[in-house]
Amino acid sequence: MRTVRWMLKTEPKDRPNVEDLLNLPHVSMRLREKALKKNHQHLKRKEDEVLKKESDLADKESQLLKKEQELEERERLVEELERAV
Repeated sequence: MRTVRWMLKTEPKDRPNVEDLLNLPHVSMRLREKALKKNHQHLKRKEDEVLKKESDLADKESQLLKKEQELEERERLVEELERAV
């Protein structure tokens, strides 16, 4: 209620400016809460992106391992054929 009275002072020089209002404890607390919430959401999105990339990387590693095993098997077969000739 004091803030409202302060804002309604008849003399403009006695009224708070924007900086004064933003520095009020309950206003600054709300602004910090809003910033924290936004940062939390941003971090959550980034975490989800990292988890997705990790999953994609694990899939690619699995595919590469499978291809490597196939190539090793082919290499072994070629060596056997060369020995047979």
